[in-house]
Amino acid sequence: MRISTSLLYQRGVDAIELQQKKLSDTEIQLATGERLDSPADDPFASTRIIALDEEEKLLDQYNRNADYALARLNQEEIALTSAINALQRLRELAVQTANGIYGADDRRAISEEAFQIRDGLLQNANTADESGNYIFAGDKVGSPAFDNNFVYQGDQGERFIQIGKSRQVQTGDSGYAVWENVPNTIGGGNVMEIADSYATELSVNGLQDPNAIDDIDAALNHLITIRSRIGGRVNAIQSEQSSNDSFSLSIQENKSALADLDYAEAISRFQQQLAGLQAAQQSFVQIQGLSLFNYI
Repeated sequence: MRISTSLLYQRGVDAIELQQKKLSDTEIQLATGERLDSPADDPFASTRIIALDEEEKLLDQYNRNADYALARLNQEEIALTSAINALQRLRELAVQTANGIYGADDRRAISEEAFQIRDGLLQNANTADESGNYIFAGDKVGSPAFDNNFVYQGDQGERFIQIGKSRQVQTGDSGYAVWENVPNTIGGGNVMEIADSYATELSVNGLQDPNAIDDIDAALNHLITIRSRIGGRVNAIQSEQSSNDSFSLSIQENKSALADLDYAEAISRFQQQLAGLQAAQQSFVQIQGLSLFNYI
């Protein structure tokens, strides 16, 4: 079979270009440290990496949600801690004014501090976040949870947020659940009304509300219980974040196994391809010196 010189020439050029392409691809891999330059290099690995990327984005969103939930719960915990401290002080005053040492005038003077405590409790109940949303107003976050008469203006809406593939967490409590719905009170009323009742009785009549200490204790126990529940949610969120971080690390390791370059293998391949290119170039030089009569 006769082979034309032009065909041999073209084959030589094709061989050189093929070796140059292989060498160039390996050089890019060595420069980037990545095994895959395009999905065509390994369709299965590329598809798997895309799926892992989506899982990683989802985990990142879960952790951002968890951070948001922690911030909201931290605000609620700060408000509750402030209220608990205020109620503890109010109880001290109630114990003092109940022991008969203070006269009516002294009790009226003490009522001024009690009114200040009541006003502070109202401020706690109307805590707003950095966006101006009232955290105890349920779903009616645009308005204060309580008016100046201590009447609840919000609703019983409770917000949940996804912090894991199969886990949601409550990001806060409604004002009704925290401040309004105080169990085991004798005189009745919400947290602010309990403080107001004590202060008003001292101020107007110079007398001690007979239910004051019991009702203050009921409010204290109620807020302490809610605060402890917040601590439980915080622990659950942090545990889920830890799980998310572990899963994210596993995803990164899987992606690395699929995409990262084996440098030892790549360097060896580069050397082989370089030798192949040099051989193709030498062969081409020889072909250029041949004539058609060599192939008759």
